[in-house]
Amino acid sequence: MKNLWLPPRLTGESSFQQLSHYIGIEELNGVKPAVPDLISQLSVLPQSKALAWLCWLSSYISQPENKDIQAQINLCKEFLPPHFQDAYRRHIESETHELGSPGRLFHIQQIWLMVQMTVICCKDETVEIPHMEFVHKIAVASLMANTILIQIDDVVRPEPLEENNFEQWCIANFLPLHGVNTEIDTLYRSHTIWFESAKSKQVIENASQLGIEPQLENAFSTAHGISLKEFFTLLVAIRIFFESQILKDPTSPHLWDATSHFGEAFNADFIKIAMPLISQTPKELSIRLMGNRQSWATDLSPLRDYPLLQISDGKYCCPDLSLLRNAVADRTSKLLADAYPPQKFRSLYGRIFEDYLQRIVDDFAPRSETLVSHSFFGPKFNGGNDEAGDCILHYDDVAIVMEWKSNRLSAHQKYGASATDLAQGIRDILAKSTEKNGKENQRKGVRQLCTVIKRMLSGELVRAENQQPTDLSRCSMYFPVVVVAEEALAMNCSRDLIQERFNEFLRTAQCDTTRIGPVMIFSITDFEILQAVACRKPVRRLFEGFGAYLKDHGTGNPSGGFSEYVYNTSCDTSLLPIRNRSIYQIYADELISRLDSNNNKQ
Repeated sequence: MKNLWLPPRLTGESSFQQLSHYIGIEELNGVKPAVPDLISQLSVLPQSKALAWLCWLSSYISQPENKDIQAQINLCKEFLPPHFQDAYRRHIESETHELGSPGRLFHIQQIWLMVQMTVICCKDETVEIPHMEFVHKIAVASLMANTILIQIDDVVRPEPLEENNFEQWCIANFLPLHGVNTEIDTLYRSHTIWFESAKSKQVIENASQLGIEPQLENAFSTAHGISLKEFFTLLVAIRIFFESQILKDPTSPHLWDATSHFGEAFNADFIKIAMPLISQTPKELSIRLMGNRQSWATDLSPLRDYPLLQISDGKYCCPDLSLLRNAVADRTSKLLADAYPPQKFRSLYGRIFEDYLQRIVDDFAPRSETLVSHSFFGPKFNGGNDEAGDCILHYDDVAIVMEWKSNRLSAHQKYGASATDLAQGIRDILAKSTEKNGKENQRKGVRQLCTVIKRMLSGELVRAENQQPTDLSRCSMYFPVVVVAEEALAMNCSRDLIQERFNEFLRTAQCDTTRIGPVMIFSITDFEILQAVACRKPVRRLFEGFGAYLKDHGTGNPSGGFSEYVYNTSCDTSLLPIRNRSIYQIYADELISRLDSNNNKQ
């Protein structure tokens, strides 16, 4: 059995409730397969049919109503041979009381591995076999893949994990899998970032200073030959098709046809250019899989970059809907990065990221030149140009001091299976301190926050553009906050690691720690959730409540962050899906309007 969330040796000792675990074929039939066995099982299956089935399974288990164990039981009854059904039933009866829930047979990480193996091992020239024989073989192969995943995890790790080091285990196992089949919807965020924040005055000025094209639309069309807005619209159109088809018929595989299903809403020449940017043939995927990757189990870069598989002329399947949904953020970002010099695009994106966060803060803590202002953007210490963080929120005697980080972990750090390298990557983004000639010359993340808070405590005034200098030394509590673009960095196992470093910085600086709250790391999603709940609950109370929550529940809770705190305290987050649906509807209306216009012309 593979426990996704807790080391087996800690299972009995920890009060942390298990979230999920999966079982391999070995637990059901006593036979431990190797990779050649999986290859042999798959080699008799037609490739296109196998890929279509895996894409259907992926979409099926991603639906909210199919995430419980009953859905696993139903899949077992429908697809596995009778002796496996009997074995799983016995497994459920023996394991339910011991572990709280039986292991899953089918899950998204397994499907990722199966898609990779299918494009390498299967061929469409294979002789067609009876349908039930096909279903049994691919379902059994999926169980074999579970056992292979466990073996990969044991073999590829470059250094052993320390016995009973819970924090290290969580970092090594949680962060690489963060975002697996995620329900995070980035549509509203991506639309705002690419088509609103990117056009802000500050971003345009930054691009001019960097000597690069200030308009993303122009840079994208020059590099790729198509419109950025049209490309974004196509991604939404394909997403609408797959999501609507799953709702209409959840029992059958679905293929997107570039000549219909909203495809006819786009110019044919545009489709010819755009589809190779987001899709690949099985042969192309097999070639990319042989490239420089970190792990067969977790590094899905070829599928993240090309979330659709072309299994015949003009027809595409989707191995993971979450990868397609996030393509408006991830794939669009990579294509834009290709349109600019690498270092300059990182700098430009950092400014775009800041503008997006400023829009969020302005929504619940607007700036004012005449009234009391609760927010300070780009604050500096009075009398000079020393930065006082990226943003400060001030409510009575509480100061929330923020750093905003758009940096991301490298593929090696995130997927390379080294807990040491991953932990170092986390520290480099969130707590880096460098020296030159024996003196500290660069501070990042919580290291910078430590310095800023100490200077505030000593009475130094802070100021922002068009705002009066403010004395924050009388605040009874300072909350150090880092907002990150890399969602995985906001997991509590990362926060525990950074809290240790922050405590070291505080001791060295001899700060009054009684007035400094715990480190808070917000993902961009957490920050959006803050925006959604801040209109219903005072911001100060939210941070005070979250600070208390971290002290009570932080240690030993690997996933707990602001989002978990909000959901556990029953705060209303309904604004978030409403915004995504509103953007979704805007694009849907645009597509329908195009189709109506085409029909009228005919």
